[in-house]
Amino acid sequence: MGFGNYKLFQKFVDFLNKRNFRKVLPLIYFFVLAIGGILTLVYAFVPKFTACSSLFGEEFCTPFGIMLMLAASLPGYIIAGNLLFFIIKDLHWAWSLMIVIVASTLIYYLIGLGLDKVKSRPMNPENISKVSIVVFFVILLLLVVVLL
Repeated sequence: MGFGNYKLFQKFVDFLNKRNFRKVLPLIYFFVLAIGGILTLVYAFVPKFTACSSLFGEEFCTPFGIMLMLAASLPGYIIAGNLLFFIIKDLHWAWSLMIVIVASTLIYYLIGLGLDKVKSRPMNPENISKVSIVVFFVILLLLVVVLL
């Protein structure tokens, strides 16, 4: 009825239940940033190691490592990037990068904290509906911030 190898699925669930997500998610973020940095260095030896994407009708190509780091830092770009654009327009790129990394780390920490809170509660229909409502409003809030 579903998951094929039930023992493997149960081991995965047990693994997730033992983890402290507020610590794990920021560590995964830093790991992805490190992998992206290494892949960017690989680009120096393999110039065809690029990722191409289309944004607003324009196609652009960038090294795959940079694309990976940008994708991992997207929460920080959505929040801090929009705030920095409206507050401080002439900020040096290094400070902007640091602020985006700190904002992304904080957002991943808060997501992990929320997952830890959800994990500590029994999963009944009332709790599931509360969590889904909160997640829906957070996504709507992020969409509003992006559209500003």
